[in-house]
Amino acid sequence: MALLPSLKKVSRKSIRIFFLILLNTIMISCTARVKPTLPSTPLITPTPSSSPSPLIFATGTINPSPTPTTTAPTIASANDIMVTGSIHSISVDSMTYEADTDARITIDDNYIYLVGLGAARDGALFRIPLDGGKPEKIAVSKYGGGRLDALRPLVSGNWIIFGDTPYTNDNPSKWMIRAVNLKDLSERVIIDEENDTAGLVKSFNFAAEGDNLYWDVLVPQPDQQYIDTISTMNLDTGKTVILTSTKVNGWTWSLFGVSKGRLVVEQDGDQNQGGGTNIFLFDPAGGQPQALSTNGASDMPVFVYPWAAWKSGLRYQWTKDIQIYNLQTSQTRSITLPGLDDTDPHMDGMRIYWSGYTDDTFSYFAIYIFDLIKNAIYIYPGTEKQELFTDIAIHGGVIAWIRWVSPSTGLPNPYLEWTTIN
Repeated sequence: MALLPSLKKVSRKSIRIFFLILLNTIMISCTARVKPTLPSTPLITPTPSSSPSPLIFATGTINPSPTPTTTAPTIASANDIMVTGSIHSISVDSMTYEADTDARITIDDNYIYLVGLGAARDGALFRIPLDGGKPEKIAVSKYGGGRLDALRPLVSGNWIIFGDTPYTNDNPSKWMIRAVNLKDLSERVIIDEENDTAGLVKSFNFAAEGDNLYWDVLVPQPDQQYIDTISTMNLDTGKTVILTSTKVNGWTWSLFGVSKGRLVVEQDGDQNQGGGTNIFLFDPAGGQPQALSTNGASDMPVFVYPWAAWKSGLRYQWTKDIQIYNLQTSQTRSITLPGLDDTDPHMDGMRIYWSGYTDDTFSYFAIYIFDLIKNAIYIYPGTEKQELFTDIAIHGGVIAWIRWVSPSTGLPNPYLEWTTIN
C-alpha cells in the first residue's frame, strides 16, 4: 500500500471518508471474503459426510468456569491494566520496505512476529525479542516479489503458520501455506496450490492449537462444483486427517477457532440467495455440527473454551454488538461496543479486543479490551489525530500493536509498539 498523500488541504468530511476507506481496506485484507458462486439451494443445517473412519478427538473433562454477568460492562482506562508509561517502540520501516502499512503481527512467550515487505520488496517474516533485542528475519517468500501478509500468521506450539503468495492481487490462485518450526527454523509446506480457481483468501481458513493445525479449504471437482473439507495435521509428525468432507450445496464453512479439541465455525450462505452467516460448534472436532446461532447475521467468531464470541451483524459492516456464549453453562449475553466503526474482534484468554474511533468526529482512534470476568471495557486511545492501530495482538501478559499516523501530521510512521498487560 503506498504512502498516503498529504491531507493538509482536505476538509474534515474528506478526511473521515479517506480513513474509512483505509480501515475498510485493512478489514478486507484481514477478513475472509465471500466464497465463489454456489448452486441455488436454500441454506440448510449441514450434516457433513466424513471421510472413512474419521479421527474423533477426545475433548476431556474441563472444570466449570465463571459465568459472565449479563449487566452492561463498565468503561475504564487501559492504565488500569497496561503499563502505559513504559512502551517499547521500534520503527516498522527499520525492518520492512518504507511504510509497510500491510504488516501484521502475532506473539508468543518470547517474541513478536511480523510479516511484511522486506527491503528487497519480497515478503518476509521477522521476529522481535520482547526484551527489545535486534529483529531477526527468519523466512522469506518462495515467490519472487511474493508476499506473506495475505493471511494473519498464527503461532501455536513450536510453530508459526502463514500464507505465501505471488505479489499480484488480493486473492491469488497460486499460493502456499507454510509452517516454520521456531526451535530449529525447519519448515513444512502444508499446501502448495498452483491453480486455485476460488483463490486463497476466498477458499482457505485456518486455526491452530498446540502443534495441531486445522484448516478449511474448498476443493474443486471435475463437475465444476466444490467439496468443502476441514482437515487437521500434527505439525511435528506430518500426519493429516480429514475431519469433514461435504459437497457444497448452498453454504460453505468459513472462519473458525479451535480450543480444547473443539471447533467453532462460521457457515456462509450463498450470496445469490441473500447470503447469511451462522455459527456452529464441532464438539469434538470430528463430530457433528451443532448450531450456536441461526439468525443469518452472526460472523467473525473467536473462541477460547468455554467462551465463544462473534460479531452480531452482517459481514463487511462495522461491528456494533458482540454476542458471547458460554459452552459450559449455555448462557448468552450481548455487549454493545462503545466506539464507532469498530473492527472485527480478536480474543486471548478471557479478553476480547478490537479497535475503533472514540467519538463521532472520527478524529481519535483507540484500542478496546473487554475482560469477560471483570465485565469491564478498557480503552487505550491514540494520542494524535489521524492515528490508527492497524493491527493488534495480545498474548498472556503482553499486548502489541502497529501504530500508523497520517503523513500529513509530519510524525514518523508506522511503529511497532508493545508493553505488559495484566
